[in-house]
Amino acid sequence: MSRIGLCAIACLLVSTVAVGQTYEYADTTGFRISSFPSGTTPTQFAFPGAGGPIDMTRTTTASTGISLTTRTVTYSGSAPFSNPDWIAGTRDFYGVVDSGTGTSPVVTFTSGFTSPLQTNAYLVFTDVEFGEKIYVKAYNGASLIPFGDLSFTKWNGNSSSGTSVNTTWNVEAGYSGLLLSGTPFGFSNPVVTLQSTQPISSLEYTIDMGSASNSLGFNFAVPVPEPTTLALAASAALGATMWLRRRRD
Repeated sequence: MSRIGLCAIACLLVSTVAVGQTYEYADTTGFRISSFPSGTTPTQFAFPGAGGPIDMTRTTTASTGISLTTRTVTYSGSAPFSNPDWIAGTRDFYGVVDSGTGTSPVVTFTSGFTSPLQTNAYLVFTDVEFGEKIYVKAYNGASLIPFGDLSFTKWNGNSSSGTSVNTTWNVEAGYSGLLLSGTPFGFSNPVVTLQSTQPISSLEYTIDMGSASNSLGFNFAVPVPEPTTLALAASAALGATMWLRRRRD
């Protein structure tokens, strides 16, 4: 048997045994107004998987009524919630909160990735509902990624009917698109995601929290190799190499 044939068998073994996929989110430690200065100096956030670390800048100087926080949510992968691998688990988000003291408070963040987010990555948003808006600019190098190259999906989150949340992905001039929410509202951390057909090298989010006391969260999810899958692949490759050596002998 050829090396190619053995390689194909090893790959088949790994693909049939491996179950599920692990996804990694960026570290949100230090996401606070007090320690997150606005302007051109970025704050760096660890992102051990592909895409990191992240250089994030809060480009709006005024943030009346806005506070920033770390938001941690645990999502079930089982019924009745049945969230996919890129959501299920305990996830940290960059949290934006409207204290209710401002009028339609707005804040803008830019995020630059050390390595571009690939097409298997997700832009993840939690609790986007009730009049909140997120204007999204996604770039592949210097080119703005168009609306049609970003797919939008709603997930349950912590609500068994979270997929019915009234959040939509809309065409907006000058942007890749606009996440817009309305009524009904009051779901428990529903989740929406965007996924691009192009690599994403940088992002800009302009977040309008609306006039109510709203909150939301965002992060980025990338797949990482399963340790068991890597071990199986190494074992299969070693076995194939030893078999070839015995045949030569």
